[in-house]
Amino acid sequence: MDIIFEFVIMAISVVSFAYAYNIPPRSLLAVGLTGGVSWIIYSLLRSIDKEYLGVFLASLTIGTMAIFFSKKHKLPSTVYIIPSIIPLVPGMSLYFTMYNIVMENYNEAFLRGIYAIATAGLLACGIIVSMGIKSNVDLILNRFRKN
Repeated sequence: MDIIFEFVIMAISVVSFAYAYNIPPRSLLAVGLTGGVSWIIYSLLRSIDKEYLGVFLASLTIGTMAIFFSKKHKLPSTVYIIPSIIPLVPGMSLYFTMYNIVMENYNEAFLRGIYAIATAGLLACGIIVSMGIKSNVDLILNRFRKN
């Protein structure tokens, strides 16, 4: 039951971000689905202490679903990536990094900062890997079509 609740809440929040960015209404359902599915992947892996893997696989899912929906709706993939990735951005860690710097607790600030940088890097890597796979698949398919 908690998974369904998390999916619905995350889909609503992602659609709200998408609406704020003036994304075409025909793609709001796809944006919500992308954000909800990616959050469930992240949440399930976080519950078994695999948070970094969860971030990577969630962003890989976002990239893959964004490619699929961008072809289906004939829109850029960023329409789906930007709102869907916002819930995964490590904002709280960045806040506590700055807070600990101000409080002169540099060890804690360093740990929080490393976590935030690693999470942001994994988000970027997941998107890059999905785009790389797509371009390689397109290259292979184009070679077979020419023959």
